[in-house]
Amino acid sequence: MQGVLSHLACEIQDFESDRPYSTALVDAPWYPAELLEWTCTAADTVGIGGNIFVSVWPETTRPGADTELQGALNLFSAWGQITRNVLPLKYETPRFEKVATAISENGPLAQSPRHGELIRIHVCKVPKRSKPRLESQGWLRFIFDQYQIALNLEASSGTPQLSRVPGARGWIWPFVSARAPGRTAIDLWSSEGEVAVVRSPLTVAAALRAVAKAHNDTEFKEALKLLPELLSWQIPHPPYQKVAEWLHR
Repeated sequence: MQGVLSHLACEIQDFESDRPYSTALVDAPWYPAELLEWTCTAADTVGIGGNIFVSVWPETTRPGADTELQGALNLFSAWGQITRNVLPLKYETPRFEKVATAISENGPLAQSPRHGELIRIHVCKVPKRSKPRLESQGWLRFIFDQYQIALNLEASSGTPQLSRVPGARGWIWPFVSARAPGRTAIDLWSSEGEVAVVRSPLTVAAALRAVAKAHNDTEFKEALKLLPELLSWQIPHPPYQKVAEWLHR
């Protein structure tokens, strides 16, 4: 979180405001379902008379992106007044995209638009919020300083515990697009673009918890003795300034 000193991390369906707000900023993932969920939650938070500033994707994002955006705006117009093109937006290139672009030689599925559009929605009527999702094991996420890694707890069991993902360049995923072939095979994914297929998620989770408790290189290597493949990943070595773990449904 850039420049944020105090914030709440939670599922969007679980979000409850700590106090009344008149304005909200929404930078949801650029997919219709997430845009709708986040924007409706923001509208509920600011209430009638409030304003929401929302980042939305350009038509070059993917095939059909313009139609997807127009569909979302039509739904928003049922409860709010929309002002388009409030500001152009530019985004810094995230680390995993730089990695993917470098090893894929600028392939079209290895890049995302680094610009967007800011719209304003004046809330005239509070829309219905999404219902909480059914509980599932989902993805377990870990933070080691500035490094993040996500583990699919619903990965199948068996051996070997870690294997390479078809289409990856070694352990590196050369795409950023959700349309990339083979993407659904990924069970372990880091913010450095490292990916793997997992056959024993509980073993991997236990190893990453042990990494979080490590105080030195010896303890770090001991934590990964059952997963030596991860020693070649860019996981920071201790001591750590920040570690965290949470379940993302």
